[in-house]
Amino acid sequence: MTLCPRLMLPSRHWLYPWIATLAAAVMLGRSASTVRVFNHTTDEPAHIAAAVSLYEAHKAIYMIEHPPLQRIVVGAALRLAGVGLERARDEKTVQSRHASNHAGGVVLFGGPVPYWRVLVIARLANLVFPALALFFLYRLGSWLASPLVGLLAVAFFSVDPSLLAHGGLAGTDVAAAAGFLMVTYFGLRLVARPTWKRALIAGAALGLGLATKFTCMFVIPALGILLLARAARAILRRRQKQATAISAFRRVWPTIPQMLTIAAVAFVVLWGTYLFDVGQLSNQELFDQERTWLKIPLSIKEASIPMPSMVLGNMFLVTLSRHGFRCYLNGHVGLSGGWQYFFEAITIKSPIGMLAAFALAVLVFVISRSRHPWKSLAILLPPSLLFLISSAGKLQIGIRHIIPVLPFMYLFAAFQLHRGRWIIVLFGLM
Repeated sequence: MTLCPRLMLPSRHWLYPWIATLAAAVMLGRSASTVRVFNHTTDEPAHIAAAVSLYEAHKAIYMIEHPPLQRIVVGAALRLAGVGLERARDEKTVQSRHASNHAGGVVLFGGPVPYWRVLVIARLANLVFPALALFFLYRLGSWLASPLVGLLAVAFFSVDPSLLAHGGLAGTDVAAAAGFLMVTYFGLRLVARPTWKRALIAGAALGLGLATKFTCMFVIPALGILLLARAARAILRRRQKQATAISAFRRVWPTIPQMLTIAAVAFVVLWGTYLFDVGQLSNQELFDQERTWLKIPLSIKEASIPMPSMVLGNMFLVTLSRHGFRCYLNGHVGLSGGWQYFFEAITIKSPIGMLAAFALAVLVFVISRSRHPWKSLAILLPPSLLFLISSAGKLQIGIRHIIPVLPFMYLFAAFQLHRGRWIIVLFGLM
């Protein structure tokens, strides 16, 4: 058993997963205790309508800028409680955002199930996703370092205000964090040792991750950079093993059939979350007056394709990113907050203990001899790409859009500060 110096705290212990489970249970209990405290947020009615209508229409028709995995979970719970939306039954046309809000009002206020019962069931069902986020955070920390690191990261992240707040709402933001962690975990395992089994699992994880939030696609370039870095390292070391550059490259890079399998499995899994819908892009009420939409040839609009709602959803996000979305920053209201928006959001809305732990972890990484640069890069690169791309965009309407970044900050702090006397400081900050 490997021991942490001085403190003799074991890096592995049978109690660690149980303590992590207890921390997750406390977090879920705290979020669950708020589901009847606050009335619905601005977009919860539309999210609830999207969840219910997925089962009524057998396709995604409301708020299609968000993929459907969260709707599958919440919609199933609502259907079991007798919540329905007759107007969406067998509807094949993707509706406008205004129609989504109106349909949400009908479900909450005009249906046979009372307002609070609908809202509470939707919020409680959504707690599946913070539980999954904490589970994959523990798995990622345990695999990269040790169960002790996984435990520390989970315990620290479980008291994060953004997780507690958004975990108890019927939205897709914490689901995105769970998906991002899942794709990163299985993707890194594939990068470490490409095998057919890991390729199949990574493909399924990628499909499910994209079904939680389209931003999970930013994990792909991060994994590509890590693969290139490993390949370059292997090529530089090939002379020691008397191997050619090509053979050294092949040892660390997935084969072309494996990469094609990952793409195919991800596509089928993602399509499955859209209930294997096949339809036409023209069945929509989102872009009738949009200039770019009018330029698309009619033959493309009328062609039958898998997951038309997914394509339309991404087109809608591109349109929002181009025009911007009204946001507030430092006393000013505009269509874009600026490059510093999410930096300020994390700085202001995160606990001082977490910010201090992350800053100290960066310092320890710089001054320590055992900094583990490859593992540190694996922890920081995927969320950094998401953060930078989000900061450069125009969809800056709250820290909830970068919640997937937060667990990696806790994980990096736990990874750098779990050794020796640093762990005392970490416990104090926690």
